[in-house]
Amino acid sequence: MKQAKTTQLTVFGMALMLLAVASTFAQSESQSTKKPYHRNGSEGSLTGTVSLSGAAPKPRQIDMSADPVCYENNPKPLTESIVGTDGHLANVLIYVKTSAALEGLSFEVPAYVGVFSHPFFAVSDSKGAFTIEGLPPGNYTFAAWHEEFGEKSFDVTIYPNSLQNLDVNFDMADRGAQSR
Repeated sequence: MKQAKTTQLTVFGMALMLLAVASTFAQSESQSTKKPYHRNGSEGSLTGTVSLSGAAPKPRQIDMSADPVCYENNPKPLTESIVGTDGHLANVLIYVKTSAALEGLSFEVPAYVGVFSHPFFAVSDSKGAFTIEGLPPGNYTFAAWHEEFGEKSFDVTIYPNSLQNLDVNFDMADRGAQSR
């Protein structure tokens, strides 16, 4: 039984690696037809704060009874899905969803868990603050995503050498109502 599980995991791992290689190849092929993006000094930035309306739930205890070693190393494990202070919300991913300003451009982008075809994203800190810098001027649709609240989209124009503001609010009443 143990050997069958190991074989299944090995096959699954190999399939994931092949998928990653194929995806990288396909992306590099499509990127080769785009011109590399170079900053020209006219870029703008987006900054803002993510707030939370309503009382955040208290962290819940995580049941680690199935693994005594985990429990030994973390005797008071609590959930951290809604984190923030003073009405602010942390761990919200803010990113460029679409923009004509980025069409036809390729970017040197390191690999992240959230994979984008551009380097324009941020995660809000414990005070809900975020900043995305170096945005080429243009019209953008930004998205703010949180694991408990789903995604909200916002249209913002970035002007040359500007600092635009975007304040985002998630409401406890909407928790789980948005698509994930």
